[in-house]
Amino acid sequence: MCKVFSSSLGEAGLLWFDKLEAKSITSWKQLSAALTARFVTHNKVPKEVDALLSLKKAKKEPLRDFVGQYFDTYNEIEGCNEELAFATFKLALPLGNRLRDSLTKRAATSIKELKDRVEKHARIEEDNNRIKGDREESVTRDNKKGRDGESNKYSAPSINDCLKDGWLSYVFLVRLGQTGARMES
Repeated sequence: MCKVFSSSLGEAGLLWFDKLEAKSITSWKQLSAALTARFVTHNKVPKEVDALLSLKKAKKEPLRDFVGQYFDTYNEIEGCNEELAFATFKLALPLGNRLRDSLTKRAATSIKELKDRVEKHARIEEDNNRIKGDREESVTRDNKKGRDGESNKYSAPSINDCLKDGWLSYVFLVRLGQTGARMES
């Protein structure tokens, strides 16, 4: 057992072990403590609550990314009070953020409820970003096409283009019908 132990120390550990005075270590617990004190340098210190207070969601940062970072930090804090976690989470969101407004109107009562509400808001954010990206891509495509014969000059898309690209909502179509506007054929 002693031969296996000494060979597992590595070069630096073995040099340290060989330099120990005879009978200076009297138990396995004492040897373990001495080895740890000498060679373990990367002890992970648990984070404090102020780590949550330092987190802020950037305006253009995706909600899912921020929430992942927030809960990773939250999970590293031993014995963090949930109410404090709710309060610091809300404070980390920018003013005017819909999730922050929602949490102000009705505070979360559990981590599960908070995560469920975050998930709903994240899906809405992702859907809005997807639609915005689709519209920007379509406008860019139309600008390159030069629909009016002039290159890189923007002109408003026709109703048929909007229908083809999926831009018009039911509400917009109903309003067109109310104004008596006719669709191009």
